[in-house]
Amino acid sequence: QSTYRGHVSRRFMVHHRQVVAIIRLHEWEQACSLKLQSVWRGHVGRAQGFRVIRHTRAALRLQSTYRGHVSRRFMVHHRQVVAIIRLHEWEQACSLKLQSVWRGHVGRAQGFRVIRHTRAALRLQSTYRGH
Repeated sequence: QSTYRGHVSRRFMVHHRQVVAIIRLHEWEQACSLKLQSVWRGHVGRAQGFRVIRHTRAALRLQSTYRGHVSRRFMVHHRQVVAIIRLHEWEQACSLKLQSVWRGHVGRAQGFRVIRHTRAALRLQSTYRGH
């Protein structure tokens, strides 16, 4: 009986060791497969991240180029508007100068006419009064 129990016990231990080895092998395979999945997912995630970064950079480049284009067109239009405004201001200044010169001329002519008429009136009065 003791020999038989030893025999059964040894067979059980051999079987037990095989089961433990199979379990450990299975756990190791699971750990390896998890590691492989983790590495693959990291690779895919980084690739997608790099793709997102590339797309973001491309979008930023497009936006920057478009904003520059719009800004340049605005500045060209703005310069034209400013030039038109300056021309208009210059025309106004010139017309004001012409008006002031003309009014001065007319005023002086009227002043000379008034002076001539006043002198003529004084001459008539002095002749009439006998002075």
